[in-house]
Amino acid sequence: MRPSLASLLALGLLVLASCHGGAATEAQPSRWTRLTEAAPYPGSYNFPVHVAADGRFVALHPEGSWSSRDGVNWTREALAPVPVNTAYMPLIQHKGAAWALGAHRGNYQGFTIDPVIRRTSGDYRAWETVGRSPTLPKLVFMGAASFDGSIWLLGGFDGKAESNAVWRSADGIAWERVAEHAPWSPRAKPSVVVFRDRLWVLGGGAIDGAQANDAWSSADGVNWTRETASIVTPAPTGFTAQVFDRRLWLVGANRSGEFRSEMLVSADGRTWTAVSAPWTPRGGVATWTDGKRMYLTGGKYSYPVNGEPKFVYSNDVWAMDAGGER
Repeated sequence: MRPSLASLLALGLLVLASCHGGAATEAQPSRWTRLTEAAPYPGSYNFPVHVAADGRFVALHPEGSWSSRDGVNWTREALAPVPVNTAYMPLIQHKGAAWALGAHRGNYQGFTIDPVIRRTSGDYRAWETVGRSPTLPKLVFMGAASFDGSIWLLGGFDGKAESNAVWRSADGIAWERVAEHAPWSPRAKPSVVVFRDRLWVLGGGAIDGAQANDAWSSADGVNWTRETASIVTPAPTGFTAQVFDRRLWLVGANRSGEFRSEMLVSADGRTWTAVSAPWTPRGGVATWTDGKRMYLTGGKYSYPVNGEPKFVYSNDVWAMDAGGER
């Protein structure tokens, strides 16, 4: 079914998609293997899976944490649930740990932010408080990445308007605004990744309006290159960006207001190809890679029952080898 704007906002994701500035073509098939139909964690969405230093995959789930070395067998860990609402506030991997930046209260129309900074231990066994930051941006729906030794925050929403500012911090406490107005349009929930030794901003947009459909990259967060002005029309929603097999992937790319089983892949960030997948349509997935395979779990989609949307939350786990879309 066509999800409502409210349900798409609930995903906390704003996306874009395929085929170099034109209408998307029929997707190529991809070769995924389902590792397990149901992992032991509850079905959910908008949570990450990190690869710890010892090689464990750690699912940072809103109801706790689980780890696995193969994506098939998962063990409940002692690590407490993630201390931030990841639909609103950043949770990223930086310097071998997970960093939770700020604590949000309220909704996107009215909120307060406690600038507490927390991180896990290097082995992902416990959360520790780093401190409170007097300069953490008072924004929600920011894009975040670890790049060039710092944590970066891009875009976001202050409760009234979207932002196109760029911030960075080496320690999570002292934040420097390196660009007040980047050349890309102000936007909430941009996807931010590191690809080809550059920061990339993909999609995002207005909370209750148009979504961006462009891709930008930068070597320093100050000087930006627009790699493409229009990846495809209309701009989709719901993807998770992942770098794998020397390419950039938008996984769970939903278009025209419909959930899809689809990815978009690019070797250069300019030309995109649609790739179909065997997992159920969904947005808000968790993706990760160990270098040899790309993995996927979680996500959310809906279908109509008696005229009302019924939401389905996933906890299956899938893997695709390098070259698996060919």
